[in-house]
Amino acid sequence: MAKNQSSKYSKEFLDKTIKVWQPYCPTPLSLNDAREITENMTALFNFLIDNDGKSKGIENIILFKIILVPLIKLKMGGKLDKL
Repeated sequence: MAKNQSSKYSKEFLDKTIKVWQPYCPTPLSLNDAREITENMTALFNFLIDNDGKSKGIENIILFKIILVPLIKLKMGGKLDKL
């Protein structure tokens, strides 16, 4: 990320992002890593929305298994298992 986006996301949001994604990374994630993850996930969602209807199959698999499952588990206060 080229520009500083420290005010774009709250520390609480970035901490939750780290909590969701840390099980998938062997090294400790930083707040900057959390910002980058958030930007990448936002870009992925924008891509999926922009291409909705063009190729539903793979986008739905990605959306459900990689993105929504960890977020749902975190929201429900559950422990994240590796997918």
